[in-house]
Amino acid sequence: MKHGIGLSGIILVALLFSNIPLKGQDQTGSQQYLPWVANAPLVQSAQAAGLNLKVTKFTDSADGVCDADCSLREAITVANQTPGADTITLSPGIYQLTIPPELDNYGAPLEDENNAIGDLDIADDLTLVGAGAETTTIESAMPQRVFKVLAGAKTQFRHFTITGGGTTSDEEGGGLFNAGDLTLQNVHIVGIQIGNSDAATGNGGGIYNVGTLALTDTKVVNNSAYNSGGGIFNTGHLTMKNVQVTGNSSGGYDGGGRGGGIYNTSNLTIYTSQITRNAASSFGAAAGSGGGIANNGILKLYDSLIQDNYASGGESRTQGGGISNEGDALLSGSTVASNTAELGGGIASSGGKVNVVNSTISIDILPRINSRDSRVKHGKP
Repeated sequence: MKHGIGLSGIILVALLFSNIPLKGQDQTGSQQYLPWVANAPLVQSAQAAGLNLKVTKFTDSADGVCDADCSLREAITVANQTPGADTITLSPGIYQLTIPPELDNYGAPLEDENNAIGDLDIADDLTLVGAGAETTTIESAMPQRVFKVLAGAKTQFRHFTITGGGTTSDEEGGGLFNAGDLTLQNVHIVGIQIGNSDAATGNGGGIYNVGTLALTDTKVVNNSAYNSGGGIFNTGHLTMKNVQVTGNSSGGYDGGGRGGGIYNTSNLTIYTSQITRNAASSFGAAAGSGGGIANNGILKLYDSLIQDNYASGGESRTQGGGISNEGDALLSGSTVASNTAELGGGIASSGGKVNVVNSTISIDILPRINSRDSRVKHGKP
């Protein structure tokens, strides 16, 4: 990219090589011919905003070069080192991360932000595009999260699935950790576990957000954290539209899991989404709270469904099967139904405020233990 080649030389290189197939490897290790990197660094003009890079193999490697033999990690490294908003394109298939992180004396992964080992670190503006969430998967085979988006990076993820990864250490974000400005469109975050059941550590089984995050047409499914935020842990600005948060769980031996689906301590706005079948639980003294959502910040819920979530376990009484609120919450045009907790099966608000507008909170009164009592609780037993 920076080898003293003049503009005429660059044009000549583009003419010579733009349509030549080059050899790579598929996920089985067999040789196949794959297309040249789209608009590769050698053919980039001085006026271009960024690179268009195409990953050519499914295996993990880190030589820092994205040419005919280009892994996802290598493409991200080149994008991080190139000013401008770059684009990386993924074909259908499973891209597996196998270069492990360094571990501390307790076996926990050390943070490394140069993208050479461990999780994939995004440090500059980037759009990462798959062929579809059902056909393109990025999977970690290591004891660490899959992605980390660093502060200052403006990033878009589109049309792929994130899975694998996770760790038994006190890490944050099993699927991804976001400190930048990140948008997810048609991305599935599935089946990731983080934390330690004995120590009740780990937050944000699927996502941990401290930056600005927007989710659209996205699924966060079957993730778990042994502390809080089984699906999502948010301490930044999070906006969700047409999102399914389903089958996630939080809590451990004595963690008093909070937010089986989502745990929010900052700003969370949800439109036309479904928060269903999530669980916040505990096996010790502290009780689970907020099976669907545990809110300690500002929550705005529009035209959405909170259903079949539950808070369970612990020696003290569980609360907020659907929503546990200790902040400010607005529900507009939404339904809270068939959620379970000992106190406030639908919504439990303790020390916070709940404003309900044109919404339905179902009431199905059963015995206190394992009840579906959906009365709003205001800090009283």
